[in-house]
Amino acid sequence: HNAAAVNHATAYAGLKEANVGSLVRAIRLAHGLEAANRKPVHVAFVSTAGVCGRRACHDAQAPPRIEMAAVDGANGYVQGKWVAERLIENANAAARSAGAPARYSIFRPGAISGHSVTGDCNIGDSLNRYLVGFRLLGLAPPLPDMRVRVDMSPVDWVAGAIGGIATQEAGGAAPRE
Repeated sequence: HNAAAVNHATAYAGLKEANVGSLVRAIRLAHGLEAANRKPVHVAFVSTAGVCGRRACHDAQAPPRIEMAAVDGANGYVQGKWVAERLIENANAAARSAGAPARYSIFRPGAISGHSVTGDCNIGDSLNRYLVGFRLLGLAPPLPDMRVRVDMSPVDWVAGAIGGIATQEAGGAAPRE
């Protein structure tokens, strides 16, 4: 599940239906498909590294659970992703309490850049807008510290990694919650 309304200036209430309601519907769809086909359905939820704030979690085996206080002052987009992550945790807990395996995963990619071959990207994304602008101008603003890094991964790589991990999990490996 990768659908989201990304707007860092909109309050949570304005994004709730698109960013949380869509996940609720995806979970209901998964339950319906499981009941109809008698086969487990895996849902991979794409969250945001913004839920972590500035907390480093590079070596974590699974995304750490972030307490509500950490996103209290965050924008509505990050708050919505935080709520959606709690829904995933609750769905996994309900599955486990019913004796079933957890079937919902959380992925928190960092900044996603354009396609590694074509360069196609979400031009509405602020980072991509900056990069396109720098390219069109032929220059970028100087940085006070040239050691500053912006970690970005090409969209095709991120999609392939999430799809590959989710496919392994759907085949029986433990989900990344």
